[in-house]
Amino acid sequence: MGDKSEPEAGESKGATQQPGSKRGAFMSSLIVPLFALLGVLATGVLTFTSTVFKDNTPPSVGIRVFVGNGVIFSAAGAPNGMNAPPGVTATIPVGEKLVFFADQTFDPDGVSEKLALRWSAVSDAEADPCATGGPTCAGRQWAWKAPTQGFYLIQLAATDDADCPYWRKLVFGEAGCNKTAIASVLLQALAPTAPEIFIQPHPTTLVSGAAIKLDASQSVTFDKQLPNLVWTVDGVRASVDKTLDVTAPLAGLDNQVLNIALTATDKFGHFKQEKIPIRITQPELVTATGSAAPKERTELLSADQICRGGELFKLTAPITVKSGPVSCRLPARIVTNGFGLAIEAAEIESANTHIVSFDEGGGIAPPVANGSNGADGDNGRGEGQSGEGGATGGDGATGMPGRSAGEISLQAKVFRGQMVVDNLGQNGGRGGDGGTGGRGGDGSKGASAVTGIFDCRRGPGRGGDGGSGGKGGNGGNAGSGGMAGTVRLEFDQSDPAATVEVKSLGGSQGAPGLGGSGGNGGRPGAEGNTSGFCGSAGRSGQPGANGSPGSSGGSATAGAAATIRGKFGQSEVDQVGAVSLSAK
Repeated sequence: MGDKSEPEAGESKGATQQPGSKRGAFMSSLIVPLFALLGVLATGVLTFTSTVFKDNTPPSVGIRVFVGNGVIFSAAGAPNGMNAPPGVTATIPVGEKLVFFADQTFDPDGVSEKLALRWSAVSDAEADPCATGGPTCAGRQWAWKAPTQGFYLIQLAATDDADCPYWRKLVFGEAGCNKTAIASVLLQALAPTAPEIFIQPHPTTLVSGAAIKLDASQSVTFDKQLPNLVWTVDGVRASVDKTLDVTAPLAGLDNQVLNIALTATDKFGHFKQEKIPIRITQPELVTATGSAAPKERTELLSADQICRGGELFKLTAPITVKSGPVSCRLPARIVTNGFGLAIEAAEIESANTHIVSFDEGGGIAPPVANGSNGADGDNGRGEGQSGEGGATGGDGATGMPGRSAGEISLQAKVFRGQMVVDNLGQNGGRGGDGGTGGRGGDGSKGASAVTGIFDCRRGPGRGGDGGSGGKGGNGGNAGSGGMAGTVRLEFDQSDPAATVEVKSLGGSQGAPGLGGSGGNGGRPGAEGNTSGFCGSAGRSGQPGANGSPGSSGGSATAGAAATIRGKFGQSEVDQVGAVSLSAK
């Protein structure tokens, strides 16, 4: 019929379309993109959070120091300068070039080559040459010389800021991102001097076949260390030890000489050599009639060895000489070295002979050790902590007592000439000086400020106070003087011009050691780093007080005088201390 219409093309016959079907299809099409967007946002948040709050591991810092071709010492570092050395790491000579290497410094969670390295040399006596920066104080190698004597704190600061993102700096500031570690060495610079050589005993003669041990263990370098020792005998290396065993050859001519030399060298190449020529003598026993007996080692020496004149004769053991009817012509100088000397002859002739108990330089007891320097206090540990006080310096050793002189006995029917006898006790040694007190530790730097985006959350912390310097060590007491040796003269007759001057006095006491200087107080710690809204509050620490000096050592007693007995022609002698005898 005309009122019915046919369905349009594309419509289903017998089916009616619902109104919400189009909305459901639309929502379904949005679900996948929505989840994808949420995933991107979550990833961004996690990435931002991990970047902003990522912890930056501090660098690992290490220093090695070279001089010439050898390593002197090394030091490792720790975060925030907490590795300050407890005392002097090494003693160096003024003006000696040192080369510092940072080859043991690395970034554990980044690229080591990106670390910012800065060297410094801090001293109370000299300005830090690196205070103004410059390329010579940066990098993995640094050369430096101590310009004057004093203490120098050498530091290497390694800063890691290469991996710090912008957002972390914005939220926490530079202090919350940069990480710095410091390695430190404390050097003491002294005037460069060659090693001091001390050899005991110090013989000039040795009987054929006799043995002796030379000891150089008391030799010291300028920094109070044992030097490298090399002994040679007649130009051939014999030992690199502290001692040398010497045996005089059994065969050979009388007065053969062993040329012994000792070279002492410190680790910086400074050296000194001492030569010890030892004359080999052939013992000979002479009977009362003057005929020679077979040669053998004996303390009874022939008149030919000490009674033949000459310039000098030194004893290395007590000796007795009996020349019988033979005249004894004394040398110009006889050094007994504290040993006994007895000469019996028909006639004793002296051409201004001088007999002394101890030679020049041997009239004072050997030196003793000075007190050790006190250890330096540790620097403040942690942020804003005070430095530890320096340790007290060691006390100097008591001076060596002087040796006593041996007995001198001269007997003859006739004495001719002029003679002086000084049978004095050895002077006491000087007491050792007290050691310098340790330097107080430096106060550590205060905590860094913490700033927010719009305010200051925490201002910079106060620096720690410096530690007090240690007290100087006390000087050692003086060494007592040695006792004089007795002198016995038995001269039945003398020529008209004969004179004898005799002194038999005790040795003087040594000088007391000086007290050591007090250690310097530690430096104050700096105020913590400022950042953003957090400005400086002027809160540096206080410097530490210097330590007090040590006391000087006490005095000692002089050696006692001895008796002079005997006769000089018709004059009887029995006197203590000194006497002048004359034939007139």
